[in-house]
Amino acid sequence: MAQISNIIIYPFKSLPGMSVDSATFTSAGGLVGDREFAFFTPDGRYVNGKRFEAIHRIRASFDVKLRVVTLWSLEHPEPQSFHMDQQRLEITAWVSKQLGLQGIELKHDPVSLFPDDRKSPGPTIGSEASLIAAGQYFTPTITLSEMINRMRVNIIIKGVEAYWEDSITPNAETGGILRLGKAELIVTNPCSRCVVPTRNPETGIPSEDFMKTFMQHRKLTLPAHLKHDFRYEKNPYRLTVNVLGPAKGMIRIGDKAVIGTKIPLGDFSGKTSTALIKSIHSQIG
Repeated sequence: MAQISNIIIYPFKSLPGMSVDSATFTSAGGLVGDREFAFFTPDGRYVNGKRFEAIHRIRASFDVKLRVVTLWSLEHPEPQSFHMDQQRLEITAWVSKQLGLQGIELKHDPVSLFPDDRKSPGPTIGSEASLIAAGQYFTPTITLSEMINRMRVNIIIKGVEAYWEDSITPNAETGGILRLGKAELIVTNPCSRCVVPTRNPETGIPSEDFMKTFMQHRKLTLPAHLKHDFRYEKNPYRLTVNVLGPAKGMIRIGDKAVIGTKIPLGDFSGKTSTALIKSIHSQIG
């Protein structure tokens, strides 16, 4: 039976995440607490793993009830704890010192959050089987836990075959409804990956030929109906899926995952699944 096996939120964009038993959706369709904070350089760009590989060396733990983050790193191994709301300047100073960056700013958006994909700002979803299969592209095999850390996925599904999620959105114009418990999400696109998964998530050191090896094997393992999908022909460096989340609701570990009907996407940029489904129903009505 397909069901949620893990839910991971990343309170600070590009820093380590934390597993939770349940999560609610913001009115913008993201998971409450996921990437609600982000650091920015003075020119307004993200301080993230794409640009600064040293960020991989930062460790973090969270007490979300007390709103406390504890930070340490390979270079600064003594943990230091900060209140996420009351000590943002201190958090910024610590990260600035770790990365050797001056003038960075910590911003907070608990509703819209700071997703990687602004068009599909909901949580990313992948299956255990797909992550395990992708780990087997490499010698030595990359473990499931490390693949999760490399891909920084939010919701993990067990009880399905590898690449199960690839079937939910059959083409670029068509999404698929995915029910997680009582929540209805819309899968919009296979997630295009960046440089971050090519690096060891603990050290930031690149894994040799990661992207090349990944793409070679990904092409060979694509489901038959996707082998000529232009999204994969253009860029097979994809794993997990992007989604539109609902404007409210909750998911829990153990919730069933059920693929629903296909749905025309139209202009879905930044919408919630709630709004898009309502819009389509009104057009039909």
